[in-house]
This record gives sequence, structure tokens and C-alpha cells, in this order.
Amino acid sequence: MQYTRSVSCRTMTLTQRSGSQIQRSNASQDDRAAQIRTSSNTSNNMPTASTDEVQPNAHSNMSAWQRLAILALIGVPALLYSRFGKASAVVEDAADKPRMPEPRNNARMITHEELAKYVDPENEGKDIWLSIMGEVYDVTNGRDYYAGKSGYAVFAGRDASVPFVTGTFTKEESKKTTDGVKPGDLDALIDWRKFYEDEDKYEFQGYLIDERWYTEDGKRTPHHEKLLRRAEEWEVEKARKKAERAARSKK
Repeated sequence: MQYTRSVSCRTMTLTQRSGSQIQRSNASQDDRAAQIRTSSNTSNNMPTASTDEVQPNAHSNMSAWQRLAILALIGVPALLYSRFGKASAVVEDAADKPRMPEPRNNARMITHEELAKYVDPENEGKDIWLSIMGEVYDVTNGRDYYAGKSGYAVFAGRDASVPFVTGTFTKEESKKTTDGVKPGDLDALIDWRKFYEDEDKYEFQGYLIDERWYTEDGKRTPHHEKLLRRAEEWEVEKARKKAERAARSKK
């Protein structure tokens, strides 16, 4: 009797344990199913990533050499322009800068003999003329400089272009051409011409007939044109050197 009861108790205990295990197994399966459903619902509610987001970054696939090549293609032209492009622009501006006006139409043509009459060595109140680059000006209003024994009296009655830039105030110097004048001095000569043109008290009279400056019909001579070309080349060279110095200073 006792044996039968013990067997029955063990049988019930095993049955209960098996039922508990089955219940736990079913619970675990239910939990996993719930998790799967939740994951599925969540994934269905998530926004879809765009093509751009899912594609790998193109730069991540580039080698170091490829990146350097791209930088060179982009950076080198920019560097060259920053250093030399601006310099070229400055040089072009200098080349395009007008240095001399065209000869005036119907201007009076003056000979050396006529020009030589307009001097006042004794400071007697006579009219005084001089020529600068073949342009003749009445400088009577500046007689303190050009009359009598004044410092610039040697300029009166003649073309004084070369003495203006060499500093040798003699008649012999005034007869020389500008071939031996340095480019920098040619620049100064053109500035002197501009001074007389702009000075209100000095009146333009005409052009000097001289193989260095003007022909009888008022055209510039080949020597004159050569001087202007040399002066322009000097201006361009100055601008180029200035731009190069500025570029080097930025390094």
C-alpha cells in the first residue's frame, strides 16, 4: 500500500515537473515570438535609408596617391595663378598704360634756328623757350630759373632732353641722342616732359623739327619711337619685378 502511494507520489511529481517544463518552454517560445513580432513591427516603421546613405564614402576607397593627385590637379593651378597670374595681370596693366599722348594735329613746327632766338642771357625780360623731347614750351613765366645766369639758363633756346636726365648742363650735352641714356633715366625724362605739359604757367608752342624727335610734318621720328618702346619695356620690367617681390614676400 505504501509502495503504491510512493509510486503514485513520484509519478505525480514527475508529471508536475514535466508540465512545468512544458509551460516554461511554451513561455520561452511565446517570448521569442513576441520579440520577433516586435522586431518586425519596428523594422516596418523605420524610415528607409537613402541610396546616398548606404553607399560607402568614395574617399574611403581612394589610395593616398590618388588623393595627392587630386590635390595636385586642384592646388597647383591655383598656386601658379596666385604667384604668377596676378603678376602677369600687373605686367599687362603696365604695358597698356599710356605713356605719351599722340602728337597734336596742326601744331606749329619749329626749327632749331627759331628756337635759338628765345633766350634771355642778360635777363632783359625777353621771352624764353625750351624743348623737352621735341615739345617746345614758353617758360618765360619761370625766368628766375631760365634767364641770365640761372641754373637752367643752358636749357633756354635748345632741346634739353639729355641734360635733364644726365645732369650735365652744357650745350654739347644737349646735342646728344638718348641712345646712351639708361632705361631708368628715360622714365625720368618722360616724367619731366609731363611736368611741362601739366604746368599751367608754361605754354605749349609746337614741335621741334629734329631727327631725334619730330619730322617736318609733325610725326615722331624712328629715334623718338625707339625711345618710347624702351621706356615702355622698362615700365613692364619694373612691374614684373615688383609683382615677383610681392609674391615672394607672401611665401
